[in-house]
Amino acid sequence: MEEANKLQIQDFLLSITSQHSILHLEAKERSSGRIFTVSIDNDAITQITNGLFDSAESLIQGLEEAASGSFPELKITIDSQGTLTYTMAFCVGTRKREDSFRINLIEKEANPVQNSNNAMDKWKETYEIKVNSLEENLQVFKGKTEERFNKLEDMILQMEQKMNQRFNVLEKLCEVRNSQVANPQKEGLRKTVACFNDLSFNKSSYDFSSDKTTVTLKVKDFTCLEVVPQIPQTGQHAYSFRINKKTSSMLFGITTETKKKKWSSDAGSFLFVTENGQIIGYSPKQPSVNHFLNQVMTINKPDVSGPFGQDQIVQMVVDMDKEILTVFVDEKRVNSCRIPFSESYFAYASLGGIGDSVTLI
Repeated sequence: MEEANKLQIQDFLLSITSQHSILHLEAKERSSGRIFTVSIDNDAITQITNGLFDSAESLIQGLEEAASGSFPELKITIDSQGTLTYTMAFCVGTRKREDSFRINLIEKEANPVQNSNNAMDKWKETYEIKVNSLEENLQVFKGKTEERFNKLEDMILQMEQKMNQRFNVLEKLCEVRNSQVANPQKEGLRKTVACFNDLSFNKSSYDFSSDKTTVTLKVKDFTCLEVVPQIPQTGQHAYSFRINKKTSSMLFGITTETKKKKWSSDAGSFLFVTENGQIIGYSPKQPSVNHFLNQVMTINKPDVSGPFGQDQIVQMVVDMDKEILTVFVDEKRVNSCRIPFSESYFAYASLGGIGDSVTLI
């Protein structure tokens, strides 16, 4: 990708790059930190610009000329909704003609914890500006009466105290939110009464105990077996599996699709690997400029690495309210990841070696 061209437009910093005839625009609002982006191919540029430009290179040059302010007849603006407006006004004889077009940039979704940090930074920046302004005023009035000088100094001290109090509150808020993302609240956990589904699409690969809480693999394969009932759509729900026998890697996770032999590569499926503690999953990504919804694979590396094995207990906590999956081994947190909301998640286990066995406790 070519080096980005950066243009200052009002309160926005516009970065422009192109690659393989695709134009990428990213506008960052300095005051709020909001980011708007869009990608346009050469075929769409002529249509979007009403024929004023016919390629990424010509559009880049037009935006640079308008942003430079060297051409009075060219004007470029970006509003608070991320809409970029380009206007060209010129005279033909006694008549004035004006051509314009708009490009709608899409705002990036912000991380909730990051928003808290940004809010704290914004508070800090605002108060630092005020404090600096008061300190400048202090120098101006320094030669005046001692009484006026002392009042101004008291005002600065009071404002600094209030600023520090606000910082402390925001820092504690960030710590609480970070803790909530990493560790589910134990008091809110619901130990789910469940069993393995002996009517599963893959039931023939397993032997079931009479109460359907213990299963043993009959064939050497990573065949998935779901737990019923499905995960409720609200609340925190815990599923604990005791590993009775392990000769190969085991997988534990959640999925939205149960009518296949293996689900580890399906969209909407998340799995925990006992060999290394990783969580591997597929979730929807943001729609592209052409509005096609694709799937993206995410791999969350563990805080505590495996392998994890026989006689250990793997517990999955599914928080449907905060959309987080967290995995514990022998009550020690190993890994967690974000999950998209779904109305049809099932917990599952997938064993790899003949005779491997787990019990749902």
